[in-house]
Amino acid sequence: GLGGGLLLLAGGDEVFRVLIPWLLLAATALFAASPWLSRLLAARRSTASAVPPHGPLSLGAHSLVSIYGGYFGAGMGILQLAAFAIEGHALARANALKNLISAVIYSVASLTFVVAGRVSWAELAVLLAGATLGGYAGGALGQRLPARWLRALVIVVGSGMTLYYFWATYAR
Repeated sequence: GLGGGLLLLAGGDEVFRVLIPWLLLAATALFAASPWLSRLLAARRSTASAVPPHGPLSLGAHSLVSIYGGYFGAGMGILQLAAFAIEGHALARANALKNLISAVIYSVASLTFVVAGRVSWAELAVLLAGATLGGYAGGALGQRLPARWLRALVIVVGSGMTLYYFWATYAR
């Protein structure tokens, strides 16, 4: 989270604005492909030496997702779900892990922006309230929806966000 926050501060608003749709596209595509990637990696693990799902490759993937989350935030949940799904976690468990890790990443990135003096406090209050309510509602929904529907919902929301940001960035 700290690494991503520092990258955002160093890159500035214009770089960030141009990267948003591409970052969302990558996150959504990776999540959509995660069942196939998971099977591919599982087959590879079974033919190679027994590589634990939480090995160096997994740590590297989650570290990159953490930097992405500190930099961008939106779509990080999709990337985390993809990383956990590739590791073979059930979607409900992956969603719970995602919520916990997101809270840590966002907290560290937020502290980075507070220390840098780049926080708009009124907007932050609204964002925190919405994120908290959304986290609880999303967790409850994730436990009640069948995994197939939850996966489809994540892909639809990610695709919608991607299209919106491509339109908002390049249609002006």
